[in-house]
Amino acid sequence: MNSFLLIISTFTPSLLFILISIYLLKSSKHKKVIISSFLWGAIGAVTISFFINWIFLLALSYAGLNDIHLIKNMILSPMVEEFSKTIFIILIWNRLKVLSCKYSLFIPFSIGLGFSITENILYSFLFDFSSVSWTLPIIYRGIVLVVIHISTVIFFYLMYNRYYSSDKSNFSAYINSFLGAVVIHSLWNLLSEFEILTFNFWIISLLICILLLITLKLVFNCFSQIEVEK
Repeated sequence: MNSFLLIISTFTPSLLFILISIYLLKSSKHKKVIISSFLWGAIGAVTISFFINWIFLLALSYAGLNDIHLIKNMILSPMVEEFSKTIFIILIWNRLKVLSCKYSLFIPFSIGLGFSITENILYSFLFDFSSVSWTLPIIYRGIVLVVIHISTVIFFYLMYNRYYSSDKSNFSAYINSFLGAVVIHSLWNLLSEFEILTFNFWIISLLICILLLITLKLVFNCFSQIEVEK
């Protein structure tokens, strides 16, 4: 029952977002990009993450590293997941540039949302939530983790957009933006290693809040720009 509630709690807002974004964006080309972004997050990014994680974990196990829990949660998973989500933004960057900043935010939002809903569906089948309160999977995975996945992609997009230059290589812009998204993701994973209300829990929570506030500030800056959608 709890697994079913988890799926409903993530699928319902996802469907509403897609319908609202399709309504707000006038151009049919833009609507297609939104749907493509959502499908990339839900299918493409999840598939890439699964296979890359599987290959690396297999290699680590062959190397004799059995205790890889922290390596997986703090380094491997954040880097692989953020790469699989953000690479789509680079692939469609030329299309993003024809959107005003506030409308282009639909793209990273869609990617993060799509990734979250598929991940939650997979988790609902792989893990037994029947032994915990029904509020835990909904609040932790259905709400908070969805926000984290969306925030990391938005953070990446806004940072990359800020440092992007059409006159030179943007490799450093990608790396800096990518690492920022990975840090947010890693801090969230680190938070789950500590018991609630301990000192370490509050310190990591504070760092996450600061980074999310920075992301929110970038979003507000984006909306404050006077741009006209082309």
